[in-house]
Amino acid sequence: MWKGAAWWAISPQLASYILHEWDENTELRKYMRTALCPAELFAQTVAFNSEEWRERCIEFTDKDNCNLPALTPLTWVAWQGSEIKVLDESDYETLKNSGKMFARKVVTGKSDKLVNLIQRHN
Repeated sequence: MWKGAAWWAISPQLASYILHEWDENTELRKYMRTALCPAELFAQTVAFNSEEWRERCIEFTDKDNCNLPALTPLTWVAWQGSEIKVLDESDYETLKNSGKMFARKVVTGKSDKLVNLIQRHN
């Protein structure tokens, strides 16, 4: 078993392989039905256990020396200590200038003004 974030970017080829494994690997699919956080296990387990894909995966082994921006090249994440910050309108300019396609963490009721700014200016 491998684990990781439920937010990642993969190639269409890897997505196709993962879907194939979902369709064909009944034992793994059965395990995932009762697993805690299967969205953080399934794709990672399939990719890291594949000889074809293993070498192209980033293995995160040292939490203290991790370069999180390098591990999340498409997603802008703001940290407050060890927690992911809930984004609000004060984060708009930084987010806009980040060069990232996605952002985390946006929460209904707390990030509404930010969402409105994004929709209005893009």
